[in-house]
Amino acid sequence: MNFLTKTQTSYLPSVFPGTLSNIKMVASGPKEGKVFGSLPLTCTVTGAPLDSPRYDWNYVRLAPTGELQFLAWIYPFGNNTGYAPPFQSRATISADKAKKKVSLQLHALTAIDTATYFCARQHTIKSMEAEAAQKVGGLLW
Repeated sequence: MNFLTKTQTSYLPSVFPGTLSNIKMVASGPKEGKVFGSLPLTCTVTGAPLDSPRYDWNYVRLAPTGELQFLAWIYPFGNNTGYAPPFQSRATISADKAKKKVSLQLHALTAIDTATYFCARQHTIKSMEAEAAQKVGGLLW
């Protein structure tokens, strides 16, 4: 199976209006080539706490056909994980808060796993809902 890992840099609005927070995610693992058995991927996160209630951390892949596929997510703040149905039985996502790393192991590889793999962060709805509730509560009292 051939594959390639990528690096992603994202800029997020910080909690202070008008400023930006640089969150960088650097993917590591085998860069390109044939892999058999399992595929280990790791992203190192800088610029944001890994266990922030604001973010989920995700793995996605881009197939040679151009199809973007979601694989798994982890929410280290609440120790929650989730997997896309096709990957539930053969993917394992984990987070090492101390090392600021999010890892994915994809097992039982086949030719269909040929893809470019990415790690990504996502704002959680939970934190946005909590902030909105606090703002509304402040207006009501």
